[in-house]
Amino acid sequence: MAVEFELSEVGVHTLRVGVSYLDPLTNEPKSLRKFYRFQVLNPLTITFKHVLIQDISFVEAKIQNITQIPLHADTIVFVPSPPFEAQQLTAPDNDNANNLIFPDDSIQCIFKVTAEHLDLSLGTLNLGRLEVNWKSAMGESGRLQTQPVMRKVGSVKEATVTVLLPTPVVAQVGQPFVASVLIQNNGTRAMNLQLQLRRDLMLGILCSSVSHLNVGIVQGKSSVHVSVELLPLIAGLQQIRGVLAVDMDSQVEFAMEKPVYVLVK
Repeated sequence: MAVEFELSEVGVHTLRVGVSYLDPLTNEPKSLRKFYRFQVLNPLTITFKHVLIQDISFVEAKIQNITQIPLHADTIVFVPSPPFEAQQLTAPDNDNANNLIFPDDSIQCIFKVTAEHLDLSLGTLNLGRLEVNWKSAMGESGRLQTQPVMRKVGSVKEATVTVLLPTPVVAQVGQPFVASVLIQNNGTRAMNLQLQLRRDLMLGILCSSVSHLNVGIVQGKSSVHVSVELLPLIAGLQQIRGVLAVDMDSQVEFAMEKPVYVLVK
């Protein structure tokens, strides 16, 4: 008699076998129980490398056979979590022996993970899991599903603000000059933005035009240029400060990240 049972956890397992029978001499019912302890290990180790290019995630999976026998990978699938979609860029060819993983050998697969609507304000995002179905040389089959692949979003902002100066810039005390402010919407949702030049944060160079300007709706993956007039008040190397964009719906502020310096004569 053969019994098949899927094991979903690694570690020590105990198999209890019970047999009931009749004594052929006394016709008395009897039973026998026996316990078998065995260790369950992962036949494969899977490591990930995640590369983020703009809003596109590239997940590279390295699958290594840590058993003493060859294993055949029937399917290797990345199961994305909503709202992500996954596309397999490189994979073993199902028509040849590249699916066969020898002991201590490994194969690599790359998946492109994208989403149409993505909230970049979240700290981490669950991209999905890798699922591998395999068979041994004796025909034993198994399935392995990894932990979620997480994407960190801390360094990515929904909007960025950059001050662009004319080249060459000639700044003199008491003479206004015009600069351009580039506001980029890095996310996929439209944002109702307002450009603010806060005089209380400025020193040496102040805003001599409208300090709060409604930019309007900026669609996802797009940008807008806004011209502003600045007035130098102090000679020397001065930094432009206090320039930021505000999402009027969520009141989230996006300050300029890269400092901009102007030599005032």
